[in-house]
Amino acid sequence: MAHSELSGRDMHRSFACAAGVQALAERFPGKPGYPALNTQFLGILEEQATWTEKCLGCGECMLAEFGGVCPVTRCAKHMPRGSLFRLRPSLNEPPT
Repeated sequence: MAHSELSGRDMHRSFACAAGVQALAERFPGKPGYPALNTQFLGILEEQATWTEKCLGCGECMLAEFGGVCPVTRCAKHMPRGSLFRLRPSLNEPPT
């Protein structure tokens, strides 16, 4: 939505994640912003109505060390030494 389109409105509603809602609030400080979604995780749409969690936004990204697969998010217990390490024992070695 262009800046001029929002200027005639009383508020804005964002279907983006929580970061998108906050970005709009900062860009349009005189307009209250309301989220249309309840962000619970960062994920990918696998098929209609099926989402897969891919990122927790933990701030300790290990994607480069694990070939683009997050060992924390993809583990059911969100443990960095979880099931991924049992499947690939070589990953148990700390990075050098």
